[in-house]
Amino acid sequence: MPLVNRNPSPAMSDPLENPETPTPKSERLLLLSPLDLLPGPNAPREMSAQPVLVESVKRYGVLEPLLARKNGEDIEVLAGFKRWAAAKEADLDTVPVRLYRVEDAAITSFHAASNLQGERRRISPPSSPGKSAYKPTGALGGLLEEELNRPPSQTPYLSVFIACVAILLLVLFGMQVTRCVRRPPSTEEAFDPVLVEGDAEISESGAPAAPGDPARTRRGVAEWRTLLAEIDGIEVRDASGTPRIVFQEPIFSRLTTIDPNQTRRLTRVVTKIREVSPESLIVIIGHTDNDPVRPGGTYASNHELGELRAKEVQQYLATRARIPETRLRTVSSGDESPPFPNTPASSKAKNRTVSIEILAPGGS
Repeated sequence: MPLVNRNPSPAMSDPLENPETPTPKSERLLLLSPLDLLPGPNAPREMSAQPVLVESVKRYGVLEPLLARKNGEDIEVLAGFKRWAAAKEADLDTVPVRLYRVEDAAITSFHAASNLQGERRRISPPSSPGKSAYKPTGALGGLLEEELNRPPSQTPYLSVFIACVAILLLVLFGMQVTRCVRRPPSTEEAFDPVLVEGDAEISESGAPAAPGDPARTRRGVAEWRTLLAEIDGIEVRDASGTPRIVFQEPIFSRLTTIDPNQTRRLTRVVTKIREVSPESLIVIIGHTDNDPVRPGGTYASNHELGELRAKEVQQYLATRARIPETRLRTVSSGDESPPFPNTPASSKAKNRTVSIEILAPGGS
């Protein structure tokens, strides 16, 4: 059994072996199986750990030792019950345990002190060699002397607050400068490849179409399939007469992280739409699979996750592909009406995506 003595001294006896020692000066850190430990008298009736803590313990182990005492041949846990429960749920072989000598009457004060609750003793060190050094009061049996006698750290809250405000202002200023640099000083038509290049569009009547002619954007689903046929990995579906572009591979590599391998395809699709129909509205629909979100996680629901995915794509197209934000709309479908079945798993993974609908001028 591993044994760590933080303050080894050949002349110092073990406080757990010598009951006559009034104030123990050493601590023992053991690595014990969580199944060999017993709950102390102050243990809650039900001990459980949140899934987040269990996952953390599985990955990193128990970083903060459990506090326990030796009662006969048994070792009883007095503090760190949640970490203990998480270690058992994570099937850890060993956990770090720090042993103290604690009487039953001092367990409540010991638990409060170990959790930094209740009143802490603030003992200042002697300012000169002439003053007497601190002697333990024995209220907790001489335990946790180092922790209880350390003065509380002074956090410069005002300085931290000022630094945070300054960083926030710099970030906002940088975003504004980036927006001004990337956006040309002209109107939205400066983004229009058709108007910049001066190519004349032909209306259904055969005459050149004016820039505001709706004939340039009111195209059917079949026509859009032909126009976008050169772009691989997409499918143009008929959504009640509205062309909906579905991507055959998931757009996101993680929850709201766009897969770098899909950015070029996204840009090509939206750029082609702008070239053919610059006055159309591009609606970005966020999708998820049917797995429920984890309680206490980052997102409250699949609907919120789908909305954030749509906005992530909108931000990318506005900043990287230079698509005017006035032509981009976002909506969340969540786990409803997914573009692909949720079975098997390979098909389910494709629903970590967005789809794009093309609305003619006047659509919302």
